[in-house]
Amino acid sequence: MVVLPSLWEGFPNVLLEAMAYQKPVIATRVPGMDEIVIDRETGILVPPADEQALANAILFFINNPEKARDMAVAGRKRAEKMFSIDKTVKETVRLYKDGYKG
Repeated sequence: MVVLPSLWEGFPNVLLEAMAYQKPVIATRVPGMDEIVIDRETGILVPPADEQALANAILFFINNPEKARDMAVAGRKRAEKMFSIDKTVKETVRLYKDGYKG
């Protein structure tokens, strides 16, 4: 598993890399991470600076290897679908052409 308990992040590529390698991920619910991880579907999000929630999430994956595997598989699918190089390049080009509308 990959655990990223940051208090703040930009856009953490390490989560995408972990998901691409089909590893279960645990991250804090901060901007950037909550764009990548769908809680309890593609990984687990915990509140920042909540050591007990972080420990519980780690134990959940240890005690539920099937769920960890299912989330890891779903994470890889999400990474491929939403954050592929082709999609990222196309979206970047679109932003330059059309301007930011988000």
